Amino acid sequence: MEHWQDQGIVLSVRGHGESGAIVSLLTAQHGRHAGYVHGARSSRKQGLCEAGNLVEVGLEFTRE
Repeated sequence: MEHWQDQGIVLSVRGHGESGAIVSLLTAQHGRHAGYVHGARSSRKQGLCEAGNLVEVGLEFTRE
């Protein structure tokens, strides 16, 4: 399992399911990444998940 944290700029957001979204980011150290954000379309997170926003990113994934 790999884990890292970085700052990134939100490039795009696509709705997925009822409240989640696939968010595409451009990070300073790790380049372009996309990932699923639980509750991205909720009233709390909706403002963070807008194109052009600078966000702090923590990513954890496994490679098979």
